Amino acid sequence: MKTLMLSAVALLAVCSTNAQTFTMSNNCTDMLKQMESYNRAQLYDSVLLVNETFVQKCKAKDAKWKGGTEMAHAYNGLEQYNSALDASNAALKANKTWIAAYFERAVAYAGLGMIAESKADYEQIVNLSAKNENQESRSTIYAMLADINYKQGEKDSAYAQIDEAISISKRPEYFIQKGDFYYKDGDYDNAFGEYDKAVAAGKADVEMYGIRSAQRLRIYEKKYGTENINELAKKMTSEEKRLCCSEFDKLKGLGYRNMKFDLTYTFLCD
Repeated sequence: MKTLMLSAVALLAVCSTNAQTFTMSNNCTDMLKQMESYNRAQLYDSVLLVNETFVQKCKAKDAKWKGGTEMAHAYNGLEQYNSALDASNAALKANKTWIAAYFERAVAYAGLGMIAESKADYEQIVNLSAKNENQESRSTIYAMLADINYKQGEKDSAYAQIDEAISISKRPEYFIQKGDFYYKDGDYDNAFGEYDKAVAAGKADVEMYGIRSAQRLRIYEKKYGTENINELAKKMTSEEKRLCCSEFDKLKGLGYRNMKFDLTYTFLCD
């Protein structure tokens, strides 16, 4: 989920940028674009270096919230959440409606374990973006809010939020996220039903079948109380092995090779 949260800032920045007018000089605008580029490339230390010059030379009001947000994003990428919180608060002090800064603060709060505060910021983002025409941005927000709700134990809200994300955009990762919720709740049939939807939506790659294979195997490791593949092979029924091996076969067919996987395959499927 972290990757999803960090990458969403680009979408949110687009939404925020459209609502503002740049007042920075061309030189400051160029430095801001450089920081944005470094953040996209996950070169967070480079963002900090550029910012040293940026804060000295760029005093316009929009430089404060836009530069502060880029700094917050870099600090979140470095998992320096207290610094990210300070930077996002500074950005919001300059512009209390800057959506990308709320997003970065929500990430920082979550990193610090302040889930209620993180959730409140996501709800503020939803309120600010209610009329946002950028559908991908809105769906990402709902997916992130669903994750926060689930972690807080508010499962009904979590399922409602991920359903909202799916209603906006049928992205495979949202079906996977909902499937993971079901899986954690022990509802394996519905979990794999959602994973099937992810495959139908185009996610039929090594990552998807790696998830499916691992989840299938964990069901029986939990059921029989062992991760020893030799013991597991003796206890599993032929139908249970068939379900696992159907996933393993697809993963293997995609070219996946791994010593532990090969050993598991030999004991269960050969």
